[in-house]
Parts: sequence; structure tokens; C-alpha cells
Amino acid sequence: MSGIALSGTPAPTGQATPAPTTQTTAPTTTAPTTTPPPSTTPPAGSTGSPAPTTPPTSEQTPPWYSTLQDAELKSLAEKKGWKTVEDGVKSYAELERAFSAKQAANAAPADPKAYTFDVPTDLPSGVSYNDQFAEAFRGMAHKAGLSTEQAKALHGAYVEFAKSSYADQSQQQTAQLTERITKAAVELEAALGAKPGTPAFNRSVELAKRAIRMTDPGLMDTLKSVGAIVTVQGQDMVADAKLFSAFAKMCQSMYSEDTLYGEPAKDVNPFAAETENMAGQAHLIKNDPERAKLLIRAAGPKMTAMYKNFLER
Repeated sequence: MSGIALSGTPAPTGQATPAPTTQTTAPTTTAPTTTPPPSTTPPAGSTGSPAPTTPPTSEQTPPWYSTLQDAELKSLAEKKGWKTVEDGVKSYAELERAFSAKQAANAAPADPKAYTFDVPTDLPSGVSYNDQFAEAFRGMAHKAGLSTEQAKALHGAYVEFAKSSYADQSQQQTAQLTERITKAAVELEAALGAKPGTPAFNRSVELAKRAIRMTDPGLMDTLKSVGAIVTVQGQDMVADAKLFSAFAKMCQSMYSEDTLYGEPAKDVNPFAAETENMAGQAHLIKNDPERAKLLIRAAGPKMTAMYKNFLER
């Protein structure tokens, strides 16, 4: 009877088991078998690419600057794209040559006379440019180690600054002078009791000028030096009303008892330079203005200009 034993081995059949023989047999040797290499040709009916036969590549060599300890230098080499150490050295050599060339271009000349400057031709009135200034500037530029181009540029900038500063200062002084003259005119009008341009005012001004000349021939220059009288566009202007009115009143008192305050002789022109008579002028202007105008014109351009407003009335 056949069946499956609980041990899992086939159960013995009803046939007898042959008895073991004691005869020994010689061992047999089996030739080793060789396994054929895998075929690169896909089997029939299969799809896809053949399996790669190239062996795996070795690991990529790291860049030369990866061994640098300074992270900043390492980053610089990477950004510059230096493939080799030679690339980095070449870049440094080029930089050094450029720096040396720039230093040579910016070096001071051996002789200060090598500096050349543009002489300004548009300086405002009252400002001058001379060789002494240029020579001093050359010395300062050479001492500072400036190149010829640097010194020339600095010189030009200084000249422009000086012109601008002088113009601002001159404008400010002109404004201050105008204010002084305007104020003096108002004060002089109040002191003399006459409006500028009228015969009475002009007479007082002429009296003051006469008193100045009589006091001292050089007194007018002194008054100008102290600023009591200023010259504007070639014309003398009163800048100190109190002083000028004092001279006018002083001269007026000197002529207060002069008989010439009466009517002048018919054949005498009180406006003429050789027979000038302030009292006679005032008398004619007040009592006979038409005759006064004729005599003023006959006296010449000086009197005509002085009494311009009176003549135009």
C-alpha cells in the first residue's frame, strides 16, 4: 500500500528492499561545466534596449581650490572660473600690470614746471590772475604728489570757485551799499528840508561840496576813504547824511550875510564858473525862473546837468 507518511517521505512499498552490497566502486570524476556569458541579444519576442556593458565610471576629481582653507578665496576662485592655479596667477599678473600703469600715469612729474594750467580769461572786474599764483600752485601740487592731469583739474576747480565766491561777495556788497545810499538820501532830504532834484536841494549839495573844498583840498579823498562818500559807476554819492548836511549848513552860514544873497547885477551870470554865486542862483530861480534857465544854459554843461530837473519844469 502506498501513501504519504507523516515524515513526508514516501512510504515503503510491498517490494523487498535490496540488500546493500559490500563491493566498492571506484569514484568517478565529473568535468566542470562552464557557464556561457550572457547574451547581449534580447530573446526573441522581447522589447527594450540591451543591458549596458560599460563598467561604472570612477568618482570626479574635485577642483584645485577645494583644498583652500580661506572660504573667501575659495569663493573668489569659483566665481572667477579659474580652472587651474595657473589661471589664478595669470589674473593676478594682469591686475598688477594694470595697477602699475595707473600708478605711473598718476605720478607727479620730476619737475614742477611740467604742470600746465589754463589761464582764465573771464575773470570779473577786480579779480586778477598772475604768474606768482600759478608758480605757487605748481609748488603745492608737486609737494602733494599730484599728476599733471590732477593738478590741472584742481587748478581749474579752484579758479571757478574763486570766481563764484567773488561774484557772491560783490553782489552782497552792492546790495549793502545801495541800502546805505538810499538811507542817506532819505536822511539828507530830512536834514536839508528839500527833496532831491529840486533847486534848493541842489544848492545845499553844492554848498556842502564848496565847504569841503574850502576846508582842505584833500578832504574829499579822506571822506571817500572813510566811506562818507562813495563812488558808484563813476559818480560820487553821499553815504553819510549827517556829515554831508553839516558841511552844507556850515557853508550856508558863511554866506548868510553875503550881499550877493540879494539880486545879482544884470550883467553877471551867477551860474558861470568865473562868477559863480550860490545866493544869486537861488534868488534868480525863485524870482525869475525863466531868466535863470537862460543863464544856466549859458553857463555850460556842468550847470545844465546840475539843474536838469529845474530846466525840465
